Amino acid sequence: MFCAFDGAPKILRLYGRGRAVALHDAEFPTLLARFPGYDRARAVIVVELSRIADSCGWSIPFFDYRGERDQLRRWIDHRPLEEWTARRYASNAKSIDGLPALVPPEAD
Repeated sequence: MFCAFDGAPKILRLYGRGRAVALHDAEFPTLLARFPGYDRARAVIVVELSRIADSCGWSIPFFDYRGERDQLRRWIDHRPLEEWTARRYASNAKSIDGLPALVPPEAD
């Protein structure tokens, strides 16, 4: 669901099925190339939409957008790629509800 916090009021809902394409998947580099400037990501989420719906959004309040935060970018940029990759697998091995998440390629 997306909400317009500025401009015309609108709510957009996207329905479908998604899948995570992880660091070691063959299609990962091609998908990540669609996001210039983001050369490090733990996964790219691909969603195949089956329905798109919108509504008025009249109840959505206004919010002022002040810009992107750069803290994550600064944290990532000074770490070697190997260290960053190992940490992604170590700290994302399970989801917050305990389900299996990122699995390193050698464990496949």
